[in-house]
Amino acid sequence: MAQVFCSHPRMNSLPDIRLAKRIEEACLNGWPALREVVFDGWLIRLADGHTRRANSVNLLSSGTLPLDHKIA
Repeated sequence: MAQVFCSHPRMNSLPDIRLAKRIEEACLNGWPALREVVFDGWLIRLADGHTRRANSVNLLSSGTLPLDHKIA
């Protein structure tokens, strides 16, 4: 999972970060995409329009490629 950071002073404690990671993981697993691809630290979720929801990208790690290469 990606490093979680929030500017709110009470949301940077270790228990809050662990909770945020657990919530993100539950959301990702709760409604899986039809297809998932891991690309340089991104989890790309694709549904091809079957679920009537948008495709999405979730950050897993910082990766090594520049952003403009990833979105080109």
